[in-house]
Formats: sequence, structure tokens, C-alpha cells
Amino acid sequence: MSDQEQREMVAGLARSVVEVIAPQELPGFSACQEAFFADAAGSLEDRTREAALRASGTAGGAAVVSPVALAVASEVVAFILNEIKKTLRQEAASAISAFVKRWLARLRSAGRTGEPGVQGGPGEERSEPDAPPELSSGQIAQIYVLAVETARQFRLSTYEAARMADVTVRSLAAGEP
Repeated sequence: MSDQEQREMVAGLARSVVEVIAPQELPGFSACQEAFFADAAGSLEDRTREAALRASGTAGGAAVVSPVALAVASEVVAFILNEIKKTLRQEAASAISAFVKRWLARLRSAGRTGEPGVQGGPGEERSEPDAPPELSSGQIAQIYVLAVETARQFRLSTYEAARMADVTVRSLAAGEP
């Protein structure tokens, strides 16, 4: 996945959270988003602080939710991508093992029947995933905790952090961003 695609996922998830929690911040969301992604090497705290300043100037008021929603979405998307990578590694190992077993069985079979070796190849019987793997209830719980912890780093109240985590999880469940 490219950095641009990852940024789009983060921005989409954050926007869906802002739409529910602080729709009044939507006019400044684009400026906030640009500032957040401008310094990819900067710390999450610095990027969030810069995003808040930029959004506040654009929206004409204090932007509190948008920069934190971007920070939370950034952490959540990174977690999800890491979980998908783990799943794909496990599935790839299983697929390779199954292929080798089929290949060896064909070799043995060909040896008994006198037929020429193995037909087909690594691409045979390969199935492409139609949809990304679904998150387990354990992963959803981890995302909720991660979202709360990230939001609390930016001094949101426990209630506000929990609400942001709840909306984040619901947005993911609804297929957003």
C-alpha cells in the first residue's frame, strides 16, 4: 500500500469521526489534514499540534476534535495494516504448505503411474481475496483501547476519548472510510 493510499484511509476515517462528533469543524478539516500529513517524519504530537493550529485559523474557531481524530485514525490504520500483514503472512505460509503437499503428492502419483511429472504450477488453484479480512472481536477491542489511549494523550476527557473510540469503531464496522 502506498503512503498516499494510507493517508487517504486515515483522512477518511478521521473525517467520518469528525462528521459525527464535531461537524462544526468540517470547514477546517482539509487544512487540518494537510498540516497533519505535511511533516510525515514529525512526532504524532507535533503533527497534531500543527494540524490544530492550521484548522483553527481556517475554521475561525478552535479545532479540538479534527487533529485528534487524525491522530487516532493514524494509529488505528497502522494497527489494522499490521494485523492484515500478519494474517497474510499466515495465509501465505498455509498456501505454500498446501501447494508443496499437492506437488509432492502429484510427484508420488506420477512415479507410480509412469505419467510425466507434475502438471500445473504455483498459480494453479490460487484464489484471490475478494475482500480484506474481517477484524475479530479481539482486534476490535484492541482498536477501541488504542483509540482511547491515543485520544487521552491529547488531553481529551475519558468521556470524549471513549466517544471518539466508539465512533471510530462504528465507522470501521460500517465500512468507512
